[in-house]
Amino acid sequence: MTGLPPGTILQHLYISERLKSLSGKQRFLDIGSGNGMLSTLLLSFGFNGVAIDLNEGACKNNIEINKLAIEAKRFKVVHGNLLDLKDEDKFDIVIACMVIEHLREEELRSFITACKELLLPSGRIVFLVPSSMKYWGIEDDIAGHILRYEVKDVYDLANKFNLKLEHVAGLTYPISNWLFRFSNRIIDKNERDKLNLSEQERTVYTGNRDVNFKTKFPSFFNVIL
Repeated sequence: MTGLPPGTILQHLYISERLKSLSGKQRFLDIGSGNGMLSTLLLSFGFNGVAIDLNEGACKNNIEINKLAIEAKRFKVVHGNLLDLKDEDKFDIVIACMVIEHLREEELRSFITACKELLLPSGRIVFLVPSSMKYWGIEDDIAGHILRYEVKDVYDLANKFNLKLEHVAGLTYPISNWLFRFSNRIIDKNERDKLNLSEQERTVYTGNRDVNFKTKFPSFFNVIL
């Protein structure tokens, strides 16, 4: 079990395609970086950056898989939250993959304000979120999600926080729909006990999950996709 989840593969394909349009060496901030897979992708483009996550184990994994970039002073990993980055230089790209769906209204306001303060004037913010309340499942409960985003929610978010939308896309349709029931069964079997955690504990837990056929797949799945 060494392959990435199908959703992660599709996200990386999309991000790679979008990054091709950027020129020069970019500096990125990977918020909620988990085990560092997205950080690795961004580093592969020659970018420099910082990753931050609340899960200490995930940060250690990120450090391990990206140690060459760390040794080259191109990358660092921070165990903490955005407030721990107040003295950082600004970034060309601020990316948060599967983060803002955990945030309630006031938390979201503080989060996006912090993202904008850390962004260079010509920079971009990238949010990846779970979509469609129709597909709310046990994974959302276990992860401590507040909502799954509809297209309208994306436009409302942009208007509320004065963000200019450059591109909106659905990345995992129809694969995520096909796998929805199977995914729920796998999670119910392996992670139901996490429902006993607090909402914050569940959010931190999702930074470093280890579930066969959910967070890791046989490597031949990469070839199929």
